[in-house]
Amino acid sequence: MKITGYESNEILVREIGERMRRLRVNMSLTQKELAIKSGLAEKSIANIESGENVRFDSIISVMRVLGIISNLDVLVPDAILRPENIDFKSETVRKRVRRSGVKSDEPMAWRWGDDKKD
Repeated sequence: MKITGYESNEILVREIGERMRRLRVNMSLTQKELAIKSGLAEKSIANIESGENVRFDSIISVMRVLGIISNLDVLVPDAILRPENIDFKSETVRKRVRRSGVKSDEPMAWRWGDDKKD
């Protein structure tokens, strides 16, 4: 299956599990062998492969054994440092986002229906 980004989370989790199952089979590993090498329970491997929700660190452990851990760099690429994110006076890099002049408890300036004339 080609992942397009329009799939539901459930479908994506199932697809990832199926891809990991195929990689495991291609490496001639049983679920039990993968469980031992990854330090997980055999049931955890079965849950991953069947598309159940599992802890992310379990996925990372399996990726490490399957030799695809470097794919995490593609999954979550390092952010590109942009000039507007650097405070050149203090030489620090921006760590959070704040909206200037807008408090979170104040309503927005424009609301639906404001454009209608009385």
